[in-house]
Amino acid sequence: VNRVKPLVDRFGWEYEVWLDPNGDFKRVMNAHTMPTVIIIDGKGNIVETRYGYTDGSESHLIEKVRELIDEK
Repeated sequence: VNRVKPLVDRFGWEYEVWLDPNGDFKRVMNAHTMPTVIIIDGKGNIVETRYGYTDGSESHLIEKVRELIDEK
């Protein structure tokens, strides 16, 4: 946990990074496969969940985020 903030600061990530040290969120969201990507809209609704990695899947996720931005 103590190593995360310096990493985020070093790379200058401009998004929130949340930690789940007890694994509570992981259990609730059934996120047993890494990576797990959960996209939440501005109203707090889960609009996309992806488990694992498939080559090229980032294109779909980027498009989904763009759709949500355009809905504003």
